[in-house]
Amino acid sequence: PDAQQLKYGTYMGGLTSSSNHVDGGTSRFDKSGRIYHAVCGACGGNSFGFTSTPGSWSPQNPSTNCNMAVFKFDLSTLDAIFAQPSPLICIPQPVVFTNASVNGNSYYWDFGDNTNSTAFQPNHYYTSPGVYTVTLIVSDSANCYIPDTAVIQVNIGDFE
Repeated sequence: PDAQQLKYGTYMGGLTSSSNHVDGGTSRFDKSGRIYHAVCGACGGNSFGFTSTPGSWSPQNPSTNCNMAVFKFDLSTLDAIFAQPSPLICIPQPVVFTNASVNGNSYYWDFGDNTNSTAFQPNHYYTSPGVYTVTLIVSDSANCYIPDTAVIQVNIGDFE
C-alpha cells in the first residue's frame, strides 16, 4: 500500500556483449493492473540471461539482431494455492497442508468436518473416514487484493 516497500526487483541481462535494452513505449497495462513489458533481448546473436519458452519457434537465437523478451508483472492479485496432500490419509495420521499462497496474510481453512483454522499451514486430524472438501480462503488485511479461494478433496481412511 502507498508504495511503502519494494515488491519486486530484478536485473535483466547478461554479459556486456548482450546489449539488452528497452526502447520507448514498450509497457502496457491492463484493467487489472498487470504490466506487460517488452525488451530487446539477446541482441547480436547472444542468449545471455534468457531461456526460450517451450514450443517457441527457435530455442536458439539465430538472429544477428535482437529478439523480443516479454515480462508479465502481476503484482495486484492474490492467489490461494495449497498442495494436494497424500492421496489417502489413514486415521490417526494428520493431513499436512502446504500453503503456497501469494500476497495474502490472512488464512481461513474449512476442513469439511465442521472444523476450521486460521493458521498459515495447519495440520489437521480427521476422526472419521470419508471424503472431505477442504477450502482455503486467503485475504489481505490491508485490503489491497481481492480474496481468493482454493478447494480440494481429501480421502480419509480407517485402516487400523
